Amino acid sequence: MNLTMTKTKSNTTSTTKPKPSFGSLILITSILIGLFLSFFPPYTIFSLVFYPDIEILPFRPHPVPDLSAITRSLDNHLILLHLGEDVHGPESIAFNSNGDLYFSTKNGGIRFIKSPLANGFVDLQVQPGLKGVKLESYPAINTGGRPLGLDFDADDNLVVVDPVKGLLKANKVTGEISLLTTSVNGSTLNFMNDVTVNRQDGTIYFTNSISYAPVFGNKGEWVTEGPSKYACMSMESVGKLISYNPITRQTKVLLDNIAYANGVSLDENAESVYIAETCKYRVLRYWLVGPKAGRTDVVINNLPGFPDGLEVGPNNRLFVSLFSMRSPFLDMIHQYPAVKRTFLSIPYLYTIFDKLNAAVLIADSNTGEFMELLKSSTNKISSTYFKDNMLYIGSK
Repeated sequence: MNLTMTKTKSNTTSTTKPKPSFGSLILITSILIGLFLSFFPPYTIFSLVFYPDIEILPFRPHPVPDLSAITRSLDNHLILLHLGEDVHGPESIAFNSNGDLYFSTKNGGIRFIKSPLANGFVDLQVQPGLKGVKLESYPAINTGGRPLGLDFDADDNLVVVDPVKGLLKANKVTGEISLLTTSVNGSTLNFMNDVTVNRQDGTIYFTNSISYAPVFGNKGEWVTEGPSKYACMSMESVGKLISYNPITRQTKVLLDNIAYANGVSLDENAESVYIAETCKYRVLRYWLVGPKAGRTDVVINNLPGFPDGLEVGPNNRLFVSLFSMRSPFLDMIHQYPAVKRTFLSIPYLYTIFDKLNAAVLIADSNTGEFMELLKSSTNKISSTYFKDNMLYIGSK
């Protein structure tokens, strides 16, 4: 506390000026440093390699919904599938018609586990309260990039979206990789993210998240997570839902201006596509046929975390993979672009988001009503796949 003292002597009054407190000096210094850093590009989220030249926009999120009444722990029911020491980042998972489980990895590889999966189980000691099994996985293909989304067409060919290589298809017999498309309307698609295939007519639906491409990091892998975090700080809304017709080879934009278009999943009748709008904590539904064709509905408007992968399961259940829960700090600064820019300029401060836990949210696919929130002490849940009363979960 500062005091002002007045001393009277010989009819002369003198006043000693208050000295600024140590806390005030720290605050003023912090503001000056912040203002100084705000003039520099937000390099740090890309390890001082690259930064996108885009505007950082304000966003006012809704308060985080209170879902305590429907929340339970996922950890008590998890079985960790150990896929090998050199296998990292099973971002996306998919099953072929034989029941073999395919998953993508950070080094560009796509591997698979033979069906039935239970035949390969070997018990592991993982950590208290978490069961684990070891499974033998086998190489299928390597895209040479960073495969993110996987699905199979009606002929059991593997369809892949790779933000580095494009929309790909691998022959089920030879493994030969064909390039389907890398652009739409003359513009390159720099960050394809997820894919779903209509097995009735062969149409492929996929998302492109942002305008800039992944960065090749110093560990010899393509970095997708850093650009994704930057996108949600900047609130760039250029994500797209796109269709590819394998017969006409036409690539078409169905929906634009999405704040990081992420996971996609067709409904059970292939009448609509669900899209995760990660940065706005929403799930959209784009109608393909019927009286609503071409219309977009907001199915869920205020998720408790960042939606990544989507999976429509039986009985109108929508499984939403929450990559991480929301950050109170980010929600607080979201409406202040200058503060967000300063935050991005402070080295490695953004890594505080890595400490947030993940979850799987189960909602009604028609109404968006929350049914159950399965929270985990782990983080970075990126995909789910419901099969034979089991929920398979992929993680970065």
